[in-house]
Amino acid sequence: MECVNQTLKWQPDCIILDVIMPVMGGIDAIRIIREKQKEKKPRILVLTASTLEEKKETALQTGADNFIYKPYRENQLLQILAEMLNIEYDFKEKEEAVPVSGAGPKEVKIDPDILIPFLVPAKLGSRNDILQLLENNLLPGLLKDHIRELADNYLFDDIQSYILDLSRGRNNGSG
Repeated sequence: MECVNQTLKWQPDCIILDVIMPVMGGIDAIRIIREKQKEKKPRILVLTASTLEEKKETALQTGADNFIYKPYRENQLLQILAEMLNIEYDFKEKEEAVPVSGAGPKEVKIDPDILIPFLVPAKLGSRNDILQLLENNLLPGLLKDHIRELADNYLFDDIQSYILDLSRGRNNGSG
């Protein structure tokens, strides 16, 4: 009910709701917001971990403007919001990191077996699982920092490519 009250109070341009919320489900919240908010109707994006197509259909029929499944990638969310709100982003390019002491992450020799567990969470786009693996893994500092930076920027495809290259012996100082 809090999301409904805050929406009515603040009248935001956009709301992001989960299908499953603690007090009131996202579908019920959409229904109430659409009934009570007559003049300035906010755009509503619904997200969920549920893979049931009926949840998506119900949300859209109830008044959601768009729908996204979890886990989602940051750029996917930003793209949907840009389309919904008719906005453009102005990103500044990130400056390249300078390797410390000339030893970049790809120059480290590493046992490929300790890299393989990172492939599944990277494929699934699970930043939290990758960060958990980093905490419990004996990777050298620069390599760990590089994978963490990729995960923090939701560059899961880059993590997969990077790990596969390292596990195949490419770009790791062994040839």
